[in-house]
Amino acid sequence: MRYFVRDKVLELLSTLKEAIDYINHKALEECLFVMEDMQAGLDSIHNTFQSAFTVATFSKYEEIVRAIEVQLSMVREKKENQQTAYKEVKQIKYFIDQLQTDLLDEAEVKLEVLFIPYKFSMWDSLESIWLAAEADPRCNSRVMPIPYYDRDENGLLADFHYEVDSFMKHDIPVVSYKEYDYTVIQPDVIYYHNPYDGNNRVTSVSPEFYSDKLKHYTNMMVYVPYFVAGNYKGIEKERSFARAPGLINADKVILQSEVLKNVYIELGANPNKMEVLGSPKLDSIYNLEKKAHIPSNWQKLNDKKVTLLNSSIGDFLKENNYLSDLRQNIENILSNDELGLIWRPHPLFETTIKSMKTDKALEYKAIKKLVSAHPNAIIDNNEDMLSAFYFSDALVSDSSSLIYLYIMTGKPVYILYTDPKQVEKTLLYSDYLSCYFEKELELHEFLGLLKEGRDPQGKKRYDNFRKSIINSDGTSGKKIYDCIIKEMEGRTVLN
Repeated sequence: MRYFVRDKVLELLSTLKEAIDYINHKALEECLFVMEDMQAGLDSIHNTFQSAFTVATFSKYEEIVRAIEVQLSMVREKKENQQTAYKEVKQIKYFIDQLQTDLLDEAEVKLEVLFIPYKFSMWDSLESIWLAAEADPRCNSRVMPIPYYDRDENGLLADFHYEVDSFMKHDIPVVSYKEYDYTVIQPDVIYYHNPYDGNNRVTSVSPEFYSDKLKHYTNMMVYVPYFVAGNYKGIEKERSFARAPGLINADKVILQSEVLKNVYIELGANPNKMEVLGSPKLDSIYNLEKKAHIPSNWQKLNDKKVTLLNSSIGDFLKENNYLSDLRQNIENILSNDELGLIWRPHPLFETTIKSMKTDKALEYKAIKKLVSAHPNAIIDNNEDMLSAFYFSDALVSDSSSLIYLYIMTGKPVYILYTDPKQVEKTLLYSDYLSCYFEKELELHEFLGLLKEGRDPQGKKRYDNFRKSIINSDGTSGKKIYDCIIKEMEGRTVLN
């Protein structure tokens, strides 16, 4: 039996209690139609139990329903003889209470929980919640990857993408969006990580999966951010997140820290929706060795100190010289034969060029050609970053939430463009100030530390970061799942 079916039965049982109170104080001719309605309600409950439960469980509940019917028949008989039926009414209420109590504890009542990722590279924001759901016998969990589109330079939906194969390749059981009709099944809980609906200029999930449509077919919409937030970026940027459609339509919004929660509330977000439970993305860093799958062609870098170079979209859109800086950084790393390079451009980097920076296409293509041709370099286009995290010895990155995940590895981090003195003046959602910064340390100096195996900021960086985000010990996903389960159980109120 599904949760929402159970809850409808509980509501009907509460109505039956009201009906028997009415019958108790009325003459037969005044309450005959109510008795008939009660019998119809009991028939409906009986049929629901029969279709939803195993034979053994149905037998237990059928016995109670039949007992109510017997007592209701006796009430009618006494009313016909103008006698009071207090004893029978009391018995009916007792049996209804018993049904309600048993249903609340019934092991065969299952929660239908739907996860709807669209990019596999963002699955880490939901995975540990899903693992908790998979381990719960009270839950039927489904992973349904949903399609998405790139936008062209005019903002129109263009290339179609559906990454179901990536999930299947990683042994994640999936259901097809063509076969799982959420408007019919109406899952009890939907977890999603896309906050934008139609407001993203680069991509869009297929419009039938916008949050303003989903919310009509579930009791609980849970938005989990696909990123880890670093620091306050200005009121307009923060408002674009705090007031995004996916947050407005959510029943619960998962946040990494109280600091971030307070900012969102100041910007008009509903405080009753906010649950500060950390980020499941950090959970993914635990047991990194078991999760990493190292491609065979990476073995050529085995004797190198490997730098993971991450290129994100935000600074690319802001910095006019971004690609020339990128090329120079790549050349600096590859100029030293002791070093290897794994370059990881954002999964949507080329899509962003096509939709917003078409004049940069040739320059970007030349950089890709440079890296592809070098014997000490790899371009990492894998769906997730965990293999690169495990294989590399340090990270060089512009502003990106990937920085905060990498800090959890305990390896050194070097940040481009960002001025730490300016960051110090802002609210920190996560404390990354003990990283190394381009504004304070030249890249060649950082690479020198890497070659020497020295990281003087290491312990401070790791400890301060962990303290700034709640549940950074690998338990965020489980605690999110437990919180939502408790919320769902609390939504059933008995009269």
